[in-house]
Amino acid sequence: MPAVGFAVDTGQGDDGGWWVFTGDTGPNPLLWERLRRMKVAHLVIETAFSDEERQLTRISRHLCPTALGHDWHSSKAASTCTSRTSSPARASL
Repeated sequence: MPAVGFAVDTGQGDDGGWWVFTGDTGPNPLLWERLRRMKVAHLVIETAFSDEERQLTRISRHLCPTALGHDWHSSKAASTCTSRTSSPARASL
């Protein structure tokens, strides 16, 4: 699923890294491949659907938090970053 993304160099030399954002997408091996070659300091990936809407994510070829987690852990990018997830359906504002 095509998505738009941004990678911004934090400009902090060796202590910095990249701030990366990608809009909602489906499974995307090319994204993980690219992230493995970057020093990622912060990664934000939007998911349009909750886990409860998992069937809809399959039909629309998008991600829910669980599917994103599966992609994250099966990629080698996970070994270079740490994760923190928040599901809007469960997050309190």
